Amino acid sequence: MLQFEAWASAPDATFWHALGRQKLDVVGLSEPVVALRAQYTVMRHHASTAPPFLNLDAASILTSSAPASASPSAPAPPRPAGPTTATAPGDLLNFNTIEAFQKSNKAEHLAAAAARIWTAIHDGSAARDPSLLNRFVVLTFIQLKRHQYHYWFGFPALLFPTPATLVRTATLVALVPDGDARRQLHDGIAALAPPQRAGFWVVRDTRSGAVVAVCPLEARPAPHADQALMLGLVDPGTRATAPAWALRNLLVWKHVTYPNDPVDVDVLVYRDDAVSIRAAEAASPSTATPPAPKASGWERNAVGKLAPRCADLGKQMDPRQIADAAVDLNLKLMRWRIVPDVHLDRIAAPRVLLLGAGTLGCYVARGLMAWGVRHITLLDSGRVSYSNPVRQPLFTLKDCLEGGRPKAQAAAEALAAIYPGMHAEGVAMAIPMPGHVSPATYDAARADAARLEQLVDRHDVVFLLTDSRESRWLPTLMAKAKGKLAMNVALGFDTFLVVRHGLDDDAAAGEAAPAAASEAPAAPLGCYFCNDVVAPTDSLRDRTLDEQCTVTRPGLAAIASGLAVELMASLLDHPAGPHASAFVPASKPPPAASAAASSPSLVQDEDEDRSLGCVPHQIRGFLRRFQHLVLVGEAYSKCTACSAAVVDAYRARGLDLVMDALQDPLVLETLTGLDAFKHQTLDVEWDEDASDDDRQGADSEAEADAPLV
Repeated sequence: MLQFEAWASAPDATFWHALGRQKLDVVGLSEPVVALRAQYTVMRHHASTAPPFLNLDAASILTSSAPASASPSAPAPPRPAGPTTATAPGDLLNFNTIEAFQKSNKAEHLAAAAARIWTAIHDGSAARDPSLLNRFVVLTFIQLKRHQYHYWFGFPALLFPTPATLVRTATLVALVPDGDARRQLHDGIAALAPPQRAGFWVVRDTRSGAVVAVCPLEARPAPHADQALMLGLVDPGTRATAPAWALRNLLVWKHVTYPNDPVDVDVLVYRDDAVSIRAAEAASPSTATPPAPKASGWERNAVGKLAPRCADLGKQMDPRQIADAAVDLNLKLMRWRIVPDVHLDRIAAPRVLLLGAGTLGCYVARGLMAWGVRHITLLDSGRVSYSNPVRQPLFTLKDCLEGGRPKAQAAAEALAAIYPGMHAEGVAMAIPMPGHVSPATYDAARADAARLEQLVDRHDVVFLLTDSRESRWLPTLMAKAKGKLAMNVALGFDTFLVVRHGLDDDAAAGEAAPAAASEAPAAPLGCYFCNDVVAPTDSLRDRTLDEQCTVTRPGLAAIASGLAVELMASLLDHPAGPHASAFVPASKPPPAASAAASSPSLVQDEDEDRSLGCVPHQIRGFLRRFQHLVLVGEAYSKCTACSAAVVDAYRARGLDLVMDALQDPLVLETLTGLDAFKHQTLDVEWDEDASDDDRQGADSEAEADAPLV
C-alpha cells in the first residue's frame, strides 16, 4: 500500500499576530470564515527527516468580514513565490470562547472542506487550479490577554475503499539521465503559476528520456506512441518511498477525471532530488457526482494525539511588545459590542498639555493614557514633597528624597515607566500670573510667558489643573486666541467644577429648537473667568497654609479628573469635535420618570444616543450631597480672559499685552470696560427695607457660587 507523509502545519509568529490584530480591530465578536492561502516548498536538505510543512505567515490571511466602523490595518504584502513553491487555500474559523472551540463539531468541519474538494474535482475547477485539491481547514481560539493561540488544522484526504498501491520507485536521474533534459523540466515547472504546481502533466520522450513539455492539468496532451505521460506535483516531503499528503487528492482527481486510463499511473514527485513512482490505480468511482466520500486528515499534536495545539507567544515576547499589544485592549473591546461606532483614533490623536502635575495632573494623565493618548507634556514648578505620594499616584517616596524631584519630570518618567510607548515630557516652569510680577522678576516672567506660548502652540488640548485662579488666566487667554481646546478642573473642599472653554466658532450654546432667522445667534460658551467682574490678581498673599493649599476630600480630585477626561473624550468623538453644542437638560422630566430621573442632569436628550453620550459645558459637583449639575454658561462680553477685546489685543500686541497685565491686572479691567461697569454699580440705590430672609437667600447663593481653585 502506498503511504503518504502527513502535512505539518507551520504558522509563524507573524501569522498569529496578524490574526490577533484582525480579531481585535476588525472582526470583533463576529465569527466569519477567514480565507487563507498557505505555501509549501521543496525541502533543500536531502537527508532531512522533517515532515512536509505547510507554512503560514501574516500574508496568508486574505479576507474576513469586517464591521463597517472598523479601520483594519493595511494587509501584509504578498510573499515572493520561488520556482519550487506551491500554494494551498484554506478556511479559518475563530471561536469567541474556549468552550465553543472545544465543543465544535470537528467531523462536520472536515467533511465540509472535503465536500468542497470533491465538488472542485467534478466541476473542473480543480483542473484549472490544482491547489484546490489541497484545501485545508483550521479552527482557532485566541486568548488575547495572554497571547495564546489554540488551533487545530485539518487536511482532508478523500478515502476510497481500495487504496492505491506502490508498484516501483526511481530517481529522476535514472528516469531522465540527460542533464539538459532535467534543467528543461525544472524550467517548465518554474514557469507554472504557484497554484498549478500542485498538479501538472509531464510529457517525456521514452526513447531519449528528454522532457518534451510541462503542461497544466487542464491542458492534458494527446497520447503519442513515443511519449510517456506522467502526473507531477511539487512535493515538500523527504521520504524516498512516501510522497507527501498532497498526492492523495491528486490521485483521486486523476481517477475520477480519467476513469478509462490504464491501471497504473506514473507520478513525478518533484523534489530537490526528484523521485518517480508508479502507483496501481485505486477503485474508480462513478463518473457522476455522488456524495463526497469520507475524509480523514486532522493533524496530531506534538505528542502524537488527535488534539489541538497551542502557540503561547506570551513566553517568547519582549515585555514591551506585550505592553504595546495589550495597552489598548480595553478600548478595542469597547467596539466589539458596547460602542462599535466610537472614534478611538480621534480621542487618542491629540497632543495634550497638562498645566499642573499635582493631584489633578496625575489623575488626568492616567485617564488620558487609558484613552490611548500617547503625547503628554506636564508643566509644574514644584517639587515632590512627603505629603504628595499618598494623594498623587505618579509619585513614590523615592521622589521625595533630597529635597524632592521636580514634579513635572518625575511625573513624565512615571508615565513612561507605566507604558514605555508614552511620549511624556516634563517642563519645570512657573506660569506667569497677574499680580505676581515685579520689576525684579520681569525678564524671567516674560521668558516663561514666551515658553508657555510655544507649548500651547505645540499642543491640541490644554488642561488647566493648577492650584490658584490667577495661574489659569494666561493659558486661558492663549488657548482661546490660538483655537485650542481648554479643559478646566477646579476644586473646593467638597465641590468641584469641570468646564470646557468655548471656542470662537462654537455652535449654539444649547440643543434647543433652532432660532428664527431674525433672531441673533446664541452666544458662544464661556470660560472659567466669565463669571468674574474683577481681574485676576494675587490670591495667595497673606494666606495661611490651609488657605494656600487646595485642601479637599481625598476622593474629590479623582472624580473631577475622571469627568474632565471623559468630557474631552466625548467632545473629540462628537461629529462637531470641540465645537459641539453644549448639552442642555430638559426643564421637566418625562411624565413617567422616576424620582431619580427627575434631576435635570439625568433627563434624556438626543445627544445621549451618541456613542459616548452628551457633551455638557460645565459639570458642578457637590460631594456632600453626592450630586452634580450640568450647566451652561455664556461667554461674558467683559471677560478678562476670553472676551474679544482681550483676545484681539493679545493677537495684536502679543507678550507686550501679557506683561502689562501681569504687572497691573487693572489693565484688563480698563481694556474690557469692567472698570466703567464697577463705577456704574456705585450709583445703584439699595433697598434698605429688604428683609433678613432676602439677605440670607442672597448670601446662600453667593456661597454656592463661590470661586473654586
